Amino acid sequence: MTKKRVDVWVRNYLVLISVLFIFVFILSFIFSKELNHKTLLVYSIILGISIIIADAYPIVYFPERENQAEITISLALTLAMAFILPPLYCIITEAIANTVDEILIIKKKNFSRPKEWHKILFNTLYLSIVVGITSIVFHILYSKRLPFLSRHNIVALLIGGIVYFLVETFILFALLSHLNHAWFWQFWWENIKAVKLEFLTLFPLGYLIIFIYIKDFWVAILLIPLFIAIYFASQEKVQIIDQSEKTLYALAKLEDDKFPDTMAHSLRVRNLAEILCEKIGIGSKEKEIIAKAANLHDIGKISIPDIIINKPSKLSEEEFTKIKEHPINGADLVSHLTYFENGEKYIRYHHERWDGRGYPEGLKGKDIPLGARIISIVDSFDAMISNRPYKKAKTIIEALEEIKKEGGRQFDPKIATVFVDMIKKLINDKKIINNHEEFEKYFPKDAKIDK
Repeated sequence: MTKKRVDVWVRNYLVLISVLFIFVFILSFIFSKELNHKTLLVYSIILGISIIIADAYPIVYFPERENQAEITISLALTLAMAFILPPLYCIITEAIANTVDEILIIKKKNFSRPKEWHKILFNTLYLSIVVGITSIVFHILYSKRLPFLSRHNIVALLIGGIVYFLVETFILFALLSHLNHAWFWQFWWENIKAVKLEFLTLFPLGYLIIFIYIKDFWVAILLIPLFIAIYFASQEKVQIIDQSEKTLYALAKLEDDKFPDTMAHSLRVRNLAEILCEKIGIGSKEKEIIAKAANLHDIGKISIPDIIINKPSKLSEEEFTKIKEHPINGADLVSHLTYFENGEKYIRYHHERWDGRGYPEGLKGKDIPLGARIISIVDSFDAMISNRPYKKAKTIIEALEEIKKEGGRQFDPKIATVFVDMIKKLINDKKIINNHEEFEKYFPKDAKIDK
């Protein structure tokens, strides 16, 4: 799951999940006596095929992340399967269905790297554990002698659903939080909030399948149109968000690429802002919003005439007033994205100063949003080490001296200190300095470290 195949923590975690799988698998035999295996086999095949089809069309959240989170409508099917089938059948059906699905995905994407096989192992084990434990809970608590909607059975069904939810999210997000270098509880909560609507939709659908199964298993086929509708509605939501972001990024890149001196400026600001967020200890969700805002911080310059932006001499008072409009214009442009509210204020205030002498509102100190303070430092640093029509580029060391000097005046002094240390580590990293591609992620290609 990393370039070194699997790091030590992940390898140990896989061992732990394997041990838990073996324990749940052995425990499932307790509930496998006196069963109608012929009927259960038919149910298993139908549910297994349905899960494979559902998993083949996941809804991907945070597609820009290397370690993505996905949700599929198979969640409703696996919850229902945990009730319909005994634990042993659940585990075997889920393991086979997930393995087949993962192999199909690998063939579709033409992947053959070893890390994909570790992914198959983890997904198969953890999903089998989830459905196995949930099935055990259902079979212990649910009473077939009582009506489906009796108080006892409603409580049993709710507990089963809660167990499913907690076991699945805890096992999955423990791994993803590690891979994304985030605190577990914060990562868990942020991702749960992101997919809350889908969870709130799919769990009731799972219970509906269970209810129909109690009445007549074969009537459940009538739910297929509902499954399709839920999938396309959720997928459309994700696509709208993704397409909106890509459009804004394209506009930001277009503005950067107008002039050779600012080419890839916004992307470098984003890359450095992400690292700075990690150094400060900002959570993954907030870091993502700040990074997006950093990428779009100059998008408001689209409305500023090029002759002003690229003017080699000093700006007139009227021209500078026009330049000062770009944070407002940029914030207004992204404000229509309801999921990007914090990002809007980071763009709006990224030219404010710690001493209150910035624009557009003259905010001071901690009244300036944290994300805006971060972008302010990174944006200023990149501007310092880049050639402009009106000035010559500073060396990286000179720019760091300027950042230190302006700490407490233009910049948040604590963030400025962290940033200076961060850049010094980057320029002392031979993997970055000796690799042009890596170097240009953070610095202009013609940037000089020192005189």
